[in-house]
Amino acid sequence: MTSILEESSKLFKERKYDECIELIRDYYPSLSSPEDYKNTALLYMTKGLCSFNKVAMNGGCSSDDHVDYLLTSIGDFQQVVDYFGTYWEESMKGEEFETLVGKTGFMDAFICKIKAGYLIGKALLEAYNFNNEIDIGKGIHATSLTIDHLNKLKEAQEHITKDRKAPFELIAQCYLIKGQCQTIWGLYLEAGESLNTYLKILEDGNDLSEEKKQSGLAIGYHHMGNLNYLTGNNEIAIQYYSKSIDRCENLMMIDFKQHHVDHVIESHLKRAKVLVSFILELADQSTVDEERIHECSEMVCEDYEFVIRNRKEKNHLYKLKYYRFILNMIEKLGHYISEEDLAHFYERAYSLINDCLEYYENNSKLYQDLAKCTSKIEDEDNLDTALELYDTSIKLMTLNNRELSLPMKKFIARSHFERGVIYVQKEQLEKALHEFDLSLNFSPTFPDSLYNRGIVKTHLGQLESANDDFKKATNFNHQDLEAYRQWFLNLRKAGSKKEAEKIAEHVFEKLSNDETPLDFYLAKIESGELAIEQSKIREL
Repeated sequence: MTSILEESSKLFKERKYDECIELIRDYYPSLSSPEDYKNTALLYMTKGLCSFNKVAMNGGCSSDDHVDYLLTSIGDFQQVVDYFGTYWEESMKGEEFETLVGKTGFMDAFICKIKAGYLIGKALLEAYNFNNEIDIGKGIHATSLTIDHLNKLKEAQEHITKDRKAPFELIAQCYLIKGQCQTIWGLYLEAGESLNTYLKILEDGNDLSEEKKQSGLAIGYHHMGNLNYLTGNNEIAIQYYSKSIDRCENLMMIDFKQHHVDHVIESHLKRAKVLVSFILELADQSTVDEERIHECSEMVCEDYEFVIRNRKEKNHLYKLKYYRFILNMIEKLGHYISEEDLAHFYERAYSLINDCLEYYENNSKLYQDLAKCTSKIEDEDNLDTALELYDTSIKLMTLNNRELSLPMKKFIARSHFERGVIYVQKEQLEKALHEFDLSLNFSPTFPDSLYNRGIVKTHLGQLESANDDFKKATNFNHQDLEAYRQWFLNLRKAGSKKEAEKIAEHVFEKLSNDETPLDFYLAKIESGELAIEQSKIREL
């Protein structure tokens, strides 16, 4: 047994992992004494570490191979735990733990078991990243057992011989892994307790270097951010991600290391994701905090700008996400954004989309979005450029005369609609009308095109046809107050007072709210159907 221990240890140190695994796999130990169980545990520890280390060594291999290596290592580490358990039982024979732990052989095996339990949890977490069907509950059990063993070792610390260093630093790491496993398992309360214990150990630890302490805190804060995001505490999650980012950025200034960069990038990406959810929460509140929305939007931009500067690999993917965030934010929250900020956002999105087109040169969606941004940047030539870009997006979508799906038709309808809006801006109403017609050819139920075509027809004096469009627009979007309003005004203009009053009555029955246009109130007052105080009229 001694010779194979020495030989396997030599192969492991030389990183000849496959040879080492094969050597141990072909060895069948004779288990006739406690010492045999201990040595077998040590052999499995070496074998497990070989498989575990192969994951880092074979960075280019497939995720299936990664999972296979990790699961193999977990099996070996479990053997370490099991063989040590038998060794412990065989060794006790009435002796107290404190007495046994003072013996070098027992201490070696006990430390081996502690490390095996920790590595089971670590390997399970890594395997879960590749395959989320992995039973992460085993990680909770393994790390809990390891923490118990380490605490038992602490109680017996005075009996440990001076030449045997107990791995007490693993307690914090076990709490971290346990907290992550509990988070995945849905044990959120328990996860919070584990992660807070991890953070407290680090905050109180005076024997850690400043780099290790700050790096460890950054990791802990990041996982607390994940936990709070999962439990719906977006604002607290943002605070934790921010604390993680601050720690890592400080470390990068002290000692620039790639793993610090990788971690802070991950925290920036997670914070951006949570901020987007939080911004939408703020926008849904009865009293909208515009200043807070502005502050959070700026933070999202900071997050993406950092990632784009510091992650060169797949950089274009983050530019895609960034510009889409900007345009989605404008679409949903544009009325809370100042004109100055809007102009800045459109210019930034314009630049990002142009960068993305270097990777996706025939992407119709990119051309459509680029046209949108171009039309919003003030320049006398930009409207014509935007028209050309929308035209390009349509041509790319209809390339090769393929049969168009419903989403494709809606996409083309949107591009024609936007072209129509530009022609309205250019006061070329006949061309605008043509574009809205084309839009409705592709998507007959598109309310925006129906409404805007109705507006153009109204300006051209085609009131009856315009009213047909407004009627259709309200059929497809029952909440479209502006379509009702224009339809109502056209009827009044044409002298159809009773029909106009019917529309006003319908609005009050179905849609009446604080934003109902004043015209409807006036119509109800004129018809004598609405009793209203003079102060209310002045307020309106």
